[in-house]
Amino acid sequence: MNKIQQHSLQYLATRPLSKESTPGAASAPAQGREGGDRLSLSNQADRLAALSQIAANSPDIDAGRVESLRQAIANGEYTVDPDALASRMLGNARELDIVKS
Repeated sequence: MNKIQQHSLQYLATRPLSKESTPGAASAPAQGREGGDRLSLSNQADRLAALSQIAANSPDIDAGRVESLRQAIANGEYTVDPDALASRMLGNARELDIVKS
């Protein structure tokens, strides 16, 4: 995730909003209208902000790991376990609520 995306997510997730009675939701009245439109965000914004913070505090590249993988590929020693890869991909999707268990 690049710096612009991180900043945008943090901005959206940290804007001051008043809490509605619905758990995990936030809302704020539209500017310039009394009792007018309302903005409602799910707890996805909070989750995105948390992920953005983790990404911001993580190093962009682990040079040691890259070099290790580069050597393994060059030596023909790098193999991919398709079952393990699929399992991890499903786990990541579940964490993002893309796939339900």
